[in-house]
Amino acid sequence: MKHTRGAAGIIALAGLLLICGGCQGILEQVLANAPTHGTGRTGGGGQAVVVVQRADGAGGGSDKMEVFIDGELRLSLGNGEEGRVSVPNGKHTLYAAVNGEPKSQHLSFTAKSDQLTFILSGGGGGGEVAIESGGSAPLEQPPAATPEQGTPPVAAAPDTGSGTNYATGSGKEGVYIGILSFAPNAEDITGGSPVYLDDAGYAQLQSALDTRYKKVGAQGTSLYYAVHKGLANLTGSASKFPSNLESVNLLIFTDGLDNNSTSLALQTIEGQDFGGRPVNDYLAYITKEIPRRKIGGKSIVSYSAGVKGNDVNDAEAFTRSLRALASDPQNNFFELSNFSQLNAKFAEIANRLTVITRDINFDVMTPSYPVGTRVRMTFDVPKGKSDSASAAASKRYLQGEVTLSSNRRYVLTNLSYSGLSSAVGGTVTGVMDGTEVTYKFEGLQGYDPKTTPNDMIQQWSMASDSKIWQINSEYRVGNAVKETVEKKSTIIYMVLDSSNSLSDSDVIAIRDSAKGFVKTLYDKTR
Repeated sequence: MKHTRGAAGIIALAGLLLICGGCQGILEQVLANAPTHGTGRTGGGGQAVVVVQRADGAGGGSDKMEVFIDGELRLSLGNGEEGRVSVPNGKHTLYAAVNGEPKSQHLSFTAKSDQLTFILSGGGGGGEVAIESGGSAPLEQPPAATPEQGTPPVAAAPDTGSGTNYATGSGKEGVYIGILSFAPNAEDITGGSPVYLDDAGYAQLQSALDTRYKKVGAQGTSLYYAVHKGLANLTGSASKFPSNLESVNLLIFTDGLDNNSTSLALQTIEGQDFGGRPVNDYLAYITKEIPRRKIGGKSIVSYSAGVKGNDVNDAEAFTRSLRALASDPQNNFFELSNFSQLNAKFAEIANRLTVITRDINFDVMTPSYPVGTRVRMTFDVPKGKSDSASAAASKRYLQGEVTLSSNRRYVLTNLSYSGLSSAVGGTVTGVMDGTEVTYKFEGLQGYDPKTTPNDMIQQWSMASDSKIWQINSEYRVGNAVKETVEKKSTIIYMVLDSSNSLSDSDVIAIRDSAKGFVKTLYDKTR
C-alpha cells in the first residue's frame, strides 16, 4: 500500500473527542501545538499523516493490534511496532482491535495537514487498551454548560461497521453486499462496508450501481489495491456481522492487467506500503492474505472473472493474475471470451451461495400394512392417475418394505429413493396411533412444498406376493409436511473494474451483471 509523501511536522490536533469505555460517557479535550515523537512526513495536499505506536505488551498478547480509522482497517502492529498512514484533512475516528473485536475507546480527531501521533498502551489481562496522544501539551476540559446554555450536545458513538449501512441490518441474519469500483484508485461505492440486503438495501445497492459505478477518465488499473481494500473492509466490518455466518466472499472482475497498484499517490491500506515496488509483489501479498484471513471463523472464498481487453497483449499474465486471485483456481476462476457471458456467470456464482436452508420433514402415514408389503410415495404422479404403470414410471419417489422389529414395532426397511434423499438412512421406525402408522422422514431433499402441490403426492402399496402397485385412495397429505427455514448470513464484496480501457457498452454489461447478481441474491432471501 502507499503512503502520501511529505515533510516532518508537528501535531495540530484540535477538538479531540474521546468517547469513553463502552461509548457511554464523552470527554471533550483539546490539543494544540503539541510536538510529535520523533520526525515524520506530512500528508501534503490537504492531508495529514497519522503515526500509531504500539507499546510493548499493549493488548496483552502476541496477536497483531489492528488500528481502524473511519471504520477501515489501516494498520496491523506487532509489539513495539509503529505504523503510518495518510488521511485527508478533517474529522476522523480511530480505535484499536484484535481480530476485528474493539479493544479500546473510540477516538475522534481532527487532521490539519501535519503529523498526529497516537500511542497504544495497557490492555493486559483482557483489559481495555488506552489510546494516548504523543504530544506533551496539557489536556483541557471543555467549558461546563450553564443553565442558560443547557447541556452540551452529546456526540453519537461512531459505528464501527459503516454507520448507515448497518441501520437496517445491525446483526440480522441475511445477505450483506459491498461494492468496490476501481481504476487508478479504488472507491467503495457502498460507504466502506457491506449493505444489508433487505428491501431498502436492495434499492440502495441498485442505486449505487446506477449512479456511482461509471467509467473513470484517468489512466491506470489498480486491481490488487482494490482487492486489498475489499479484504480490509471485510476485516474492519467483522465485528458487526451476525453469528450464523455461512460464507464470506469476494467477487472480482477485470478486463486488464494491474499497472497502478504500487503508485506512490495511493494511500496505504493496513500499513502495507507497496509504493514504487513491482506489482507482482502486491499480487503475492494478496494471494497469501486471502486464505490467511478469517471473518467470524470463516475463510474468505474469492471468485475471479475476466474478459481480456483488446489492449492486453500478455494473455498469459492476464490469466495468471486472475487465477491467482481465486481461492480455488480450478472452480472459482472464470476467463470469459466476451462481456455477453458475464451476466450468466455472475448469476451462476450467486446461485452457489447459500442464504437460506429449508429443512423438510415429511411424515408418511399408512394403514397397518402386512409384513412384506412394499410402500411407495410418489411426488410426480397427479391425482386421477391410479394405474400401477404410473407408479412404476415415477421418477421421484421414496420406497420401503414393512417389517416388524423384535419389540413388535413397524419398521420400513430397504429404503430407496429416486430424485429424493433423506437423513434417516436405510430404515425408519413407525409410530402407531390406533391402526395407523406414521414414518417420519427427516431432512427430505429434492422435495419443495412450494413447487410440488399436494395433488402430485400419492401413496401406493405392493403385496409381498404381487408385482402390481395398488393406489391408496384414502391417503391425504394433510399435516404431513413440516418445514423449518433457517436464514444464513452470506457476506460478499464485489470488486469491479471501471478503468478507462472499458467501452461504454462494457460498463453497461458489468453494471447490469452486478445488478442481476444482487437481484438473484435478493430473490433467494424472499
